[in-house]
Amino acid sequence: MHTHTLTHTLSLCFPRLVCLFLKRGADYNAKDKTHKDPITIAVDTANADIVTLLRIAKMNKEMREMDGAFGQSGDETYHDIFRDFSHMASNNPEKLKRRSADPKNLAGHI
Repeated sequence: MHTHTLTHTLSLCFPRLVCLFLKRGADYNAKDKTHKDPITIAVDTANADIVTLLRIAKMNKEMREMDGAFGQSGDETYHDIFRDFSHMASNNPEKLKRRSADPKNLAGHI
C-alpha cells in the first residue's frame, strides 16, 4: 500500500477509509511530506474517531508482538471494535460526522 495513502486520507477526515486502510495493513507510522505521522494529522484535524482508530491499531500491533511467542493472533477486542466501526461506517455513516469537523462550528468554541 502506498505510504501516503493513509496520511492523505487523514487530511480529508474520512474515518471510514482510515478504518479500511488500517484493516488492510496501512502503516500508521508513515510520515507525510511535512514529516507528520497519522496520529499527529488526526489530532491536528480534531478527529477523535480517527485518533481512536489509530491508537487501537497501534495497541493491537504491540499486543501481537508481545504475545507472538504464545501464538496469539491479536486482541479479540480489537477485531470487535474494527468490525463494529466498519458496520457503523457502512450502515450509519451519519453517526461518524462530527460537528467539530465543520469549520463553522469551530469558530464558536475558540
